[in-house]
Amino acid sequence: MPAPIAIVHDEVPADAAPDVQDTLVQVAHVEAALHQLGHGCRRLPVGLDLGDLRRRLLAERPAAVFNLIESLAGQGQLIALAPQLIENLAIPLAGCPAAALALCCDKLAAKRWLTAHGLPTAPWYTAGALANAEAPPPGRYIIKSVWEHASIGLDAASVVAAEAVAARLAERQGRFGGRWFAERFVEGREFNIALLEGPDGPEVLPPAEIDFVDFPADRPRIVDYAAKWLPDSFAYHHTPRRFAFPAADAALLAELRRLSLACWDAFALKGFARVDFRVDATGRPCILEINPNPCLSPDAGFAAAAAEAGLGAAAVVGRILATAAAEPRPALRFRAEPGPGDGERVAALVAACGNFQPSEIAIAEELVVEALARGSATSGYHFVFAERGAELAGYIAFGPIAGTEGAFDLYWIGVHPLHQRGGLGSELLRRAEVRMRRQRAVRVYIETETTPQYAAARAFYLRHGYRLDAELADFYRPGAGKAIFVKPL
Repeated sequence: MPAPIAIVHDEVPADAAPDVQDTLVQVAHVEAALHQLGHGCRRLPVGLDLGDLRRRLLAERPAAVFNLIESLAGQGQLIALAPQLIENLAIPLAGCPAAALALCCDKLAAKRWLTAHGLPTAPWYTAGALANAEAPPPGRYIIKSVWEHASIGLDAASVVAAEAVAARLAERQGRFGGRWFAERFVEGREFNIALLEGPDGPEVLPPAEIDFVDFPADRPRIVDYAAKWLPDSFAYHHTPRRFAFPAADAALLAELRRLSLACWDAFALKGFARVDFRVDATGRPCILEINPNPCLSPDAGFAAAAAEAGLGAAAVVGRILATAAAEPRPALRFRAEPGPGDGERVAALVAACGNFQPSEIAIAEELVVEALARGSATSGYHFVFAERGAELAGYIAFGPIAGTEGAFDLYWIGVHPLHQRGGLGSELLRRAEVRMRRQRAVRVYIETETTPQYAAARAFYLRHGYRLDAELADFYRPGAGKAIFVKPL
């Protein structure tokens, strides 16, 4: 009989708060899904005695460990200790690795990491920094725990004006203990983006927005502790999530997906995660938090997003469990300069996409060969290559249009089928646009066919802010016209 799956989780005292009691709901949910998948499983509650956990794991030698730990003895800053022990014992761990848990769950470390990777997050202030400087700039700020999640300590009084930040920080620290910080409050919309790993990498599940229904004008629009855990509260019943969006939100949702996947790579996430955003009145997203191993309870946001994607509990748990035994995938690396052999690699990638004629594949290769021979500046052919290990996962080619002022052509964009649906095409396009702006581009043109075969490509360009500027009937061949898209930069 195969070894069972161990489900590790926090010890839950009988008098625990609602957010802690929810741990047992998650455990039962995952346990039922594992049984449905044909796995035996065993619960292993974990406290501060990690020596006891080590002895039990060595004695039982489970086939894998499904990690639902959110704290040890109620201390969120200890969240990574048990996963570190499990990794040290070389037992497959389902969910995010210990290093990612430690980094994401320290909100200040996570914000510094976001900033280092060029990902948008709101300015923040700590009590120490405020003691050595004047009050933060005018505006509203939200007071948060550095380590605790599940909206612990969040209520309407958490949002204060700049001059009240220092006093509210001291009040929260005295009331709840631990470390607290102030973050610039982003007035606007709130989104949750769930990610679930599959055989081809992370999949972005349908985006969810929190609706703040009938909130009084003087009440901050936040998902506080009451909204999550107190069924008799106003906030609990007036913060539903929704998955239906108007067409006008397409570009914003595409950007949220791109940023979520960038977080997945930057924080080396695995299994499942959720990225939370606020979006200001100008439509600019700001990353609030990265949540590795988010709540899997049936009424939680991750389960709702999975259901919206047509995935039941067994499918979700099965995919997370599969990542426990999977070899970690090398991180994506990007480079701009072509190298020896890139022409052949590009030709193979374009051919694998399945949409291109042999003559088009040859042209794609020729552009790389010419740039390699003459240099990008002389040839006018510029690139961004995306590699995962030794494999070319995708690339994009672009260059200035001769005889124009600031007009650029996007010649090719291709993502290998094994790496599609993960946001790589969006990231390549973003990087190309950044490089074109540096070369003083003011607009970029893209040409593609009008045939149904290229419908997905046309929709991709529209989602990323390109407009259809012209169509030329029968341009490529009878029935295959040319669609010309343009975007100001």
